[in-house]
Amino acid sequence: MLGTWVMVAAVSAPAAAAQVPTRDSVTGSISYGEGRAGLGFTLDVSSGPAGESPTGTVTIYTFVAGDLGTFAASCLGVSANHATIVAPFPGTSPPTPAGVVIHVEDNGGIGDRVDSSFVSTLPESCPAPAAVFEDPFTFGDVMVVDATSSPTRKEQCKHRGWRDYGVFKNQGDCVSFVATNRPD
Repeated sequence: MLGTWVMVAAVSAPAAAAQVPTRDSVTGSISYGEGRAGLGFTLDVSSGPAGESPTGTVTIYTFVAGDLGTFAASCLGVSANHATIVAPFPGTSPPTPAGVVIHVEDNGGIGDRVDSSFVSTLPESCPAPAAVFEDPFTFGDVMVVDATSSPTRKEQCKHRGWRDYGVFKNQGDCVSFVATNRPD
């Protein structure tokens, strides 16, 4: 009898809801080019959903010279499956590049793309994610997560807007979050 009861309880237990990401992120390794021009990145960067408080690192390597170093990311911009990352190089001055700007496109592990440019002047603000140019010699897999930002006004919860955030039970739950700045 106890075995039947455990089985019924296991079958009738509600399924766990999927966790909604609260931070944008880019993780994985990807490289492009061939021969001496080959360049690769290992990415582990995250930020708030509006790009705030970026953390994490970018490791850069070449096919010929090997590991060029690991650098702290100073910005992350994410939109859908596209991301832009800026990683400054510490203690550099011209003509040495000041850092690198990396654009990645996550296509579900099939045909992910990357391009980059070494820059002599770091951008004043985080560049918007951009389309990535086709390179037939791209290898690797990156995962781009675009976290949904939280509502800041009650109006964003109305007219079924609460559903856009993926974490609220109903409109009232969303409005409560806005009023208290925390979910119930």
